[in-house]
Amino acid sequence: MHPQAMGKGVGKKLLKYAINSCRVRYVDVNEQNEQAYGFYRHLGFKVIGRDATDASGEPYPILHLKLKENMKIENWGTVPYSEAWERQTVLFNALVEAKQEGKPYENRIIFVEHPHVYTLGKSGKDANMLLGEAQLQAIGATLYHIDRGGDITYHGPGQLVCYPILNLEDYHLGLKEYIHVLEEAVIQVCASYGIEAGRVKGATGVWLAIGTPRERKICAMGVRSSHFVTMHGLALNVNTDLRYFGYINPCGFINKGVTSLQKELGKEVPMEEVIERLKQALCTLLS
Repeated sequence: MHPQAMGKGVGKKLLKYAINSCRVRYVDVNEQNEQAYGFYRHLGFKVIGRDATDASGEPYPILHLKLKENMKIENWGTVPYSEAWERQTVLFNALVEAKQEGKPYENRIIFVEHPHVYTLGKSGKDANMLLGEAQLQAIGATLYHIDRGGDITYHGPGQLVCYPILNLEDYHLGLKEYIHVLEEAVIQVCASYGIEAGRVKGATGVWLAIGTPRERKICAMGVRSSHFVTMHGLALNVNTDLRYFGYINPCGFINKGVTSLQKELGKEVPMEEVIERLKQALCTLLS
């Protein structure tokens, strides 16, 4: 934007739009233009120097538009599954509505743990739940039929569940690429603990010992997407009681094992440490 436009209505309108709607935080300004530096800093922009001149050779400031990180990270602690499902559905619907109406919104990454619960996706088979209602009550667990993809999985204490509620168009991602990002983030977290993990062809999630008889899953994934907005997400076994997987065919598989960071490392792993590593991996990949 040329400085001569600043005193005119178009310049003011553009700045207002940049601040309020685009959430711009960076401005590239010619390093010689000290007046412009002060002007933009006063507005709250971070000024980045750039050597630029107009057609007459005079220096002028250039708005280099970069979206501010409108990402909110939340740790809900331990929350019953039904409550967390309701809360993330409210946030999901609000983001979809804001996107459709052109209103401001925040993308979110939510971390949470749940009491013992089994969730069956919309394409799942009831036969993969191996217990009846009385047996579920006996082990202190509940079962929910939910609106994500995938089959049946378990959530419980010691498992890190991550619910990204994102507008994928902000990150130029399709659903397939988004799943790849989630998987890659978990693969990087595993690598940070010296555990080699990867993907299995034809199956979502993150796996260990791929292609061997000891192939086992450390992280399950299931996502719902509408209007390129996501909910649900991933479940990484950190210090999980793996016995609870014995009551189901995890993700519909009858010949695959499950594991956890604790089992692989032979020691309990601090949950807050894992949250921080996964947060950093996700934010880096999404940026």
